[in-house]
Amino acid sequence: MTWRDWAGWRDLAGLGGTGQEFCGLGSSMRVGSSMRVAVLVNSCAPFWPRTSRAVLASLRVAGVPPEAVFVAVGQSAVRGSEAVFVQGAGGEYCVTTAHVPWANMDDNALLWAATTDRLGDFEWAFYMHDTCEALPGFWDELPRALAAALAERPDLAAVKLHGPFSMCMGYYRLDALRGVAPAVAATANLDPARLMDVKREVEDRVFGVLAGAGMGVGVLPNVYAPGPAADPYGTGVPRIAEKYDTPGLLKHKANWRTFDRLDL
Repeated sequence: MTWRDWAGWRDLAGLGGTGQEFCGLGSSMRVGSSMRVAVLVNSCAPFWPRTSRAVLASLRVAGVPPEAVFVAVGQSAVRGSEAVFVQGAGGEYCVTTAHVPWANMDDNALLWAATTDRLGDFEWAFYMHDTCEALPGFWDELPRALAAALAERPDLAAVKLHGPFSMCMGYYRLDALRGVAPAVAATANLDPARLMDVKREVEDRVFGVLAGAGMGVGVLPNVYAPGPAADPYGTGVPRIAEKYDTPGLLKHKANWRTFDRLDL
């Protein structure tokens, strides 16, 4: 079953959507060392209402426990560095959502992960954008693919989704990310008018920061496989669906023809 076959996906609400609830952290929230890999979703306030239903529903159907999902929503009107809620619909799939002020597009959630203590005992995070869908088998493949990469190179601090450009997506070892937090934060931007300039600066930049600090960075064995263009979010912008078999992900990409539009 894919997320589109799950009848409940239409009830999931994004920020500002109908039926939105903020759920308290109850006893069902189990964040422990037995779950090595968190799923870290990158977003921004202008787009999260459009993308949240699809990405959260796909994670739910792929079997990802909600306590393993962390979303960072940039360009949010917050005081300080973050405002964190546990967001869901009807209490059914409540995920931790951090609202942060940065207008960094591709790496808002990396900035947050490098500086927050809210990721608990997770050792790694798999970083993806809100314009992605988790495919069936994603949650099972997530630790397997990481284990395979570490078996070949135990020194890895990160594993890119695809080379040479992975849109910042892939695995990050969280202690390594925190260890280079000042360098990660060096491109933090608060001006939405600079989005395109910042995008050019930050794509895959943190992988380079880790490598420059002497840490290992690997690449998953994915072959670039773009599908036909569609408009899944109703924005009038055609997007190709890039499929990455490891760990099982679709990326709906807008800037496949030109770099002049925002890849949201």
